[in-house]
Amino acid sequence: MKTLWIGAAALTISIMSAQSASAEENDAQAFKQMLTETGIEKGIPPEVLKAIAYKENGGFNHYDEDGSPVVSDDGGIGLMQLTFTDQEIERFDIDMERIAEDVDYHIEQAAEHLLRKKALNLPIVNDGENTDIESWYFAVMAYNGLSEINDPNTHDDAYQEDVFSYIRNNSVISIGETPELEINYGETDEDRLIMRFPDRDYTWPTETPAMQLAETGSSVYSYHEFEGFDTSNVRSEPGGQLIASINHYTPLEITDGPFEAAGEANHYVFYKVKGNFGEGYIASSNLQFGNELTIFNDLSPGEIETAVAYLQQREVINGYEDGTYRPFNVLQRRHAAALIVRALDLEKPENYEVTSPDLTPDTPGYEDLAIMEYHGIMGRGGQMNAESPLNRSQMASMLNRSFAAVYDIPDEVINIKDLSADDQIYEDIAVIVHNEITNADENTAFNPWNSVTRGQYALFFERSIRLMEKNS
Repeated sequence: MKTLWIGAAALTISIMSAQSASAEENDAQAFKQMLTETGIEKGIPPEVLKAIAYKENGGFNHYDEDGSPVVSDDGGIGLMQLTFTDQEIERFDIDMERIAEDVDYHIEQAAEHLLRKKALNLPIVNDGENTDIESWYFAVMAYNGLSEINDPNTHDDAYQEDVFSYIRNNSVISIGETPELEINYGETDEDRLIMRFPDRDYTWPTETPAMQLAETGSSVYSYHEFEGFDTSNVRSEPGGQLIASINHYTPLEITDGPFEAAGEANHYVFYKVKGNFGEGYIASSNLQFGNELTIFNDLSPGEIETAVAYLQQREVINGYEDGTYRPFNVLQRRHAAALIVRALDLEKPENYEVTSPDLTPDTPGYEDLAIMEYHGIMGRGGQMNAESPLNRSQMASMLNRSFAAVYDIPDEVINIKDLSADDQIYEDIAVIVHNEITNADENTAFNPWNSVTRGQYALFFERSIRLMEKNS
């Protein structure tokens, strides 16, 4: 860390401490754990603190080869390369001898210093939430100095850019690249030391919650953005034997942790989790916070469980109060309507008058069904049949009308075992088969008159929502 100038008292005490301290050795694992614990205590993403330490000394080094605290040419002390002005030492009652000799205290003061930088009148990233990693960008910049050398427009190796690169690579997190920043300076050489920010608000391409701030009992799900992999590994212990590979969006509950990953370059942590697969340890880089996801006790690990969690995360789908989802229960038409209304945020005019003769305000699911009728998704046959089972042909029609802007239209006939291209219901079914919402071909029947189960509908609906989000 650098400041504009170093107080004489700070520099003198630092050198004395370095010379008088007893020989000590660096312990990367212990230092990483201290940084994580301090981050959790102070509400700072541990990913950020560990990346700063790694940047400052090319690793987790508080001591030099002789076992004395590291002191850089510009007076930076120890693991976090701390320097303070005389005014800061007095105002914040900083003990410079402990800065050199006590690593716990050293890390605590570094965290406090970073928090003070976060409180400065600096630009806000996204909504400025301390739990989001991107929101610390300008505080990390200020930790090293708001001088021209840290301007990312002119220096690819700006301090905070290196720190965020370590977060991406060493904590294994997909954080978006820094957008273009507007930074101004004064005309004199002295004024060029201080950045000015005309724009006070920035939106990053990502908004990444710090998973290393997760607590025991947190509701999470498995997910990462590494190309070519659509599962996450669960291990017998942190870094231990592989015991399971679980799909994205598998709902989990954290039961213990965090535990530091082994190795100086590995800044992620492991959590002990439980789910329908059992119990095990999973890396923080493979987790995301969930919206109080339910681990339904009647769902087995697999595509239905992850489809349900995917929709539950988007507040589209629910289970029953007894903790079950009941995937084999037949889906009623009113329930199918409710899912589409929630997912697409559909509405109707207050003065809309329904036309279906069997739809009245006393009909279960009336509001959702009225909205679906208004949008022409249901009720085209006259009767709404709110509590009747939804069959697979009706499902195909509803999905086509709901996701018409998303689905591709096949440019050739798709052969389906139990359908003819002349059938009235063929076109809607061919579209969802073509878009891989369901499977059917010349050897596989679609079974258009079979009832749709809750588990099947979750799969079809999840695939449609994914396609919509991919194309948006």
